[in-house]
Order: sequence, then C-alpha cells, then structure tokens
Amino acid sequence: MSSQEQSGGPVMAFGDHLEELRRRLLFALAPIIPVFVLLFLGWQLVMTFLVGPAFEVLASSGTNAGLQLLGPAEAVMAALKLSTIGAIVVGAPWILLQFWLFIAPGLYARERRFIHLVIPLSALLTITGTIFLHRIMLPLLFELMLGFGSSLTVDLPDHHAELRALFVASETVEVRTAPPLTLMEGQAWVEAPQMEAWVAQANAAGQVQAFRVPPQPAGQLQNGWSMQKTVDFTLLLLGGVSIAFQLPVLILVSGWLGLVDPTTLRRGRRLALGLSTVLAAVLTPPDVFSLLLLLVPLYLLYELSIILLVLLPSGRVAQGTLRIGPRGFRTPEPFRPEQGDGVSRSDPEDDAS
Repeated sequence: MSSQEQSGGPVMAFGDHLEELRRRLLFALAPIIPVFVLLFLGWQLVMTFLVGPAFEVLASSGTNAGLQLLGPAEAVMAALKLSTIGAIVVGAPWILLQFWLFIAPGLYARERRFIHLVIPLSALLTITGTIFLHRIMLPLLFELMLGFGSSLTVDLPDHHAELRALFVASETVEVRTAPPLTLMEGQAWVEAPQMEAWVAQANAAGQVQAFRVPPQPAGQLQNGWSMQKTVDFTLLLLGGVSIAFQLPVLILVSGWLGLVDPTTLRRGRRLALGLSTVLAAVLTPPDVFSLLLLLVPLYLLYELSIILLVLLPSGRVAQGTLRIGPRGFRTPEPFRPEQGDGVSRSDPEDDAS
C-alpha cells in the first residue's frame, strides 16, 4: 500500500500548502477586528479588571482612589492598547486552532498525542498565572509600592512655631463655622468644614487678630499614579507572568526530546533557583518586590515540571496510554505499528475522537 493510500488522500503539492496556509491565516485573523471593536466599546470593564487592584489599594490606604490623566489623549491611548492586546489574547485559542488544523494532517497519531497534552496544559497554566497575578501579585505589589513611596519625609524649618505653641497652650478649643465676634488673645478654635486651626494673637500694632495655624511643615512624596503608567506596569507583569508560567511545558517538552530527565532536574535545583532569579528579573519591572513575587511561583513550577515528567514520560504519551482532550483524561488503545505508518487521518482512535 502506498503512502498516499495510508494517509487517506493524495499528497498536497507545495502550491496547495501555500494556499492552505494563506486560508488558515485569514481564518485566524478574521475574528481579531470584531473582538477589538467590542473591547474598545467596553474598555471600561477591561480597565476595571486590569487596574482594579490599584484602586482598591489606594482606597484602603485613605489616598485619593484615582489614577491621574497626564495628557488629553492618555485615556484613548490606554483604551486602544488594552483593546489591541485583549483582542490578541482572546483570539489566541482560535489562532492556535487554525495553526493546529494546518499542521495536524502531516503528523503521526503518536505525534498528535503530544500536542493534545501540551495545549490544554499551556492554557491551564496561563489561566492560573493570570489569576495569581490579579488576586495575589498585584495587590501585594501595589501595597508595597504605595508604602515605599510614602516612607520618605523631610523635616522643614518651622516659621509658625509660636502660633502652634499658642494653639496647643489654649485651655479650650471650640469647633465653629465662623470666627468669634469678639477676639481675646490666646483664644483658639477650629473652623468647620475645612477643619482649619485658628488662634487669636496681638499683632505689631497691639490689636488682637485671628491667625490661621498651618500644619507642621514636612516634605513628603505624594502618590499621584498615572493611569498610563499603571496600565503599562500591569501589562508588563501580565506578559511576564504568562511567559513564566509556561516553564513546565518547556521542561516537559525538553524531557520528551531527551534533553533532560527527572534525575538531572533534581540535581540541578540550585542552578534552577539561580536561573529562576534571572528569569524573574528579566520578565518583571525593575524592582525587587516584583522579582521576589515571581521568583517563588517560578521555582515551584520547576518542581511541578519534575513531577509531570515522572508521571508523563514520552513513551507513555506516544503509546496513547494517557491523553487530555475534549473529554478529559482517557486511556485509549495503545499505538500499534501494524496500523500502518501511523498518519493521524488513518488512525481509528483519532477518527473516533
């Protein structure tokens, strides 16, 4: 029996492959534009999800719970950026499906079994990384950065120490909406609703006059976060976490190719910790908090990779004794060489799926 008969159809010419590739590319890109339009129209929901942790941290700290717009087009540019990246992320499964439909006819059944395992695992890790970023990493980072930015204070010369001492020495301090009609020296009060401190003191001419008591002067950093910079910071972290959480997939594929094995991985834990530190530093913004928050799960993913490589050796996956697909885990009939050359389209197991 010829290879054409075993594969279930005629061999495609090079021109046919190019035409099929062009068709799949058009199918892959077709939904991107309508998804982009929908996300742009509902950009407030996307923005709320992305920078929601920043608003929550600012509100809980008593700071003005808002992000500043530092330019007239900053909100529009942020919406365009979010819609573009969001359209690519939402359309990624469809794009991967078209890529899979293009290459699947040329793969053996045992080769397709590896893809059936890798794609769900990669999607699961990406979702897990996104949840980890939104629920744990971002709130902790914003909390640490808010406190770090407010920790610097500088004592300044006090030019109103006499007024402040007179206010403190007053026996009674009233809360009033207007100054007293008759002022007496040493009298102190607080005017509502501004809650400003006032004190009555004789001026150079000997007349009793009301003087406002300013707060204790101190130089301090003010947290005025820009919306554009907050969005860029969050998107950078999102991309870094999504890439970092693919580490088990990378190690699993390397193990299937024979490049690494569980014994080697166990012996290289110290090296893995160092490489995880470098990778976390590259994938996160230049601050130590982001690095540490990504380093811990990154190393835990390395340990998970060792477990997966032990549970899913290449021989077991190639024989079809374990497969992850639309129906979850199942144990099909193992691959038998007498089935022919193993091209996927002629494999009874894959036809049934």
